[in-house]
Amino acid sequence: MGTRLRTQPLTSLVLLLVLGACSSNGSEPLETGTSSVSESLSISPSASPTEEPPDLTSLRFETPSGNIHCESAAVSLTCVIGSDLNPEPSHDFCPVDWIGLVIRTGQYAGPVCSGDPGISREPAPVLEYGQTWVVADVTCLSESSGLTCTDESGNGFTLAQAGWSLLGKAAAARAALQKLRSLVRKRAQSDLPDQIAAVSRPVLGGGAECGELQPAFVETELTSGGNAVYEACYVTGSWVITAGPLYPD
Repeated sequence: MGTRLRTQPLTSLVLLLVLGACSSNGSEPLETGTSSVSESLSISPSASPTEEPPDLTSLRFETPSGNIHCESAAVSLTCVIGSDLNPEPSHDFCPVDWIGLVIRTGQYAGPVCSGDPGISREPAPVLEYGQTWVVADVTCLSESSGLTCTDESGNGFTLAQAGWSLLGKAAAARAALQKLRSLVRKRAQSDLPDQIAAVSRPVLGGGAECGELQPAFVETELTSGGNAVYEACYVTGSWVITAGPLYPD
């Protein structure tokens, strides 16, 4: 952003972590633990007849080391890792444990926050190194360096004991910028009543400490003529405000 910011006392940090995947109301912003997917669920593989067929199309699979287990549902793939995520996302974003990664097909990928195992850890078909798994719109490749999974929109992740990263995170976060703008407007009106003249479009990047997650910042124009800035991280389908209001010197 190019300017040094000093922090005013903050109101309570907004943590919009909706633990929806383990509830019955269908909320989706943050993935949490889910019960095991029934093996009778029928999902057709997405491999084209002109492509090399996948090595596995089962609803569940594990890597050769047994450290990563994955389970597919109708619109998502969840992979949990026994050795924990390295590095672990901030506990400010999760009241329980980070257990793995998820792809919500066509929407986003991100870390899974859950207070339970999330998916079955029972033995599953092994996706050997060099083999591919395909179900619906998601493809996974197993390699000795780790597991890489992506959907047809480019959302995905790499996962291994040595580390993890998200694929397509900027595009997914960009598609949700209007939600962030609305969130900041509501927060700023509470923090600075009768002082907000306008809220600018969010910008990806900035000074937020988001780790492997996508950061962004939003400038607000004050009636006094100055500006106040809010920083946020995109956490598995939800924006979380991490700092603000901040004032350029």
